[in-house]
Formats: sequence, C-alpha cells, structure tokens
Amino acid sequence: MRLTWSKQPSERGLAGVCQSPRGRICKVDGEEVARVVANTVGFHVYRGWFWVARNNSGSIPLRNTYDAAVQTIEEAMIDAEQYVRECLKAK
Repeated sequence: MRLTWSKQPSERGLAGVCQSPRGRICKVDGEEVARVVANTVGFHVYRGWFWVARNNSGSIPLRNTYDAAVQTIEEAMIDAEQYVRECLKAK
C-alpha cells in the first residue's frame, strides 16, 4: 500500500481568478481516497480546512469533517491520513 499526497490542481480560465486556496489529494496506490479542502464561507473568506474521505470499493466509508474544520492544512492532512490508515487496517 502506497499512500501519497498531491496538490489540488489550479482552476483554469476565468475560474482561476476567484479560486480558493489549493487543497491536497490523498491517493492509495493511485486511487483518490481523501481530499483536504478550504472551508469557504464567502468570497475569499475562509474558516479553516476540512477533509472528505471515501473510496469506491467501500473499504473507506464516507467521512466529511466540514462541521469540525481545523485551522491549518497540515492538521487536516494528518487527520485524514490517520482515518484512511485506520480503515485500511480494519479491512
């Protein structure tokens, strides 16, 4: 099992002008399993970071932490990675 993180790609065209801070994408053996996203409250107003995790095979049940946003992207990445690893161990 190889777990990797990559930066969310930038928006293209006019959408790039108003894009939120780029989040991170977590992949296990090339399959996306989690995403860390800026918690957008308004136009360029952010309330921390949250993450969403799940996969198509069902070994990682859906979990969304929108209501429990953390202050930094690093905290959100650590939490998401812990959840993914716990789910894959229980498999």
